[in-house]
Amino acid sequence: MEKTKKWEKSIGISQKLSGTPPRGWNSYNANSWTISEEEFLQNAEIISKKLLPHGYEYVVVDYLWYRRNVTGASVDSLGFDVIDEWGRPMPDPDRWPSSKGGKGFTEVANRVHKMGLKFGINVMRGINAQAVNANTRILDPLLGNVYDISMEKFGLHKI
Repeated sequence: MEKTKKWEKSIGISQKLSGTPPRGWNSYNANSWTISEEEFLQNAEIISKKLLPHGYEYVVVDYLWYRRNVTGASVDSLGFDVIDEWGRPMPDPDRWPSSKGGKGFTEVANRVHKMGLKFGINVMRGINAQAVNANTRILDPLLGNVYDISMEKFGLHKI
């Protein structure tokens, strides 16, 4: 035992035990991308009752929560995503009915928090391919309007 303590000190390991890694449940691992609001909340309820006492605290809606679950839609298909006028992904209102009217995941998150859990979603970086193909405008969050890419801002002028 003494040898172990000397070795730990020699390489700078603290005597304090480390905490456990974050524990949670991810919808894609259990249900693929097609999970609905009802199914997600049922799973969150199980996590809350059975696993929260053991350190599980996160429930995450993962991957393609914005894709319509209709004939022809799949992980690799294009043109089935729900996006707003700025090209931002929005929850599919058929799978996530509480999101109708632009409410997003507010109600789902509130219900998850009432269960004592933390709510998360997976967001891919970049601009959605469907938004690019539709040539949607990009929102400037500072101005609350269309992002202006004026070359004059950069000191460039048309010749």
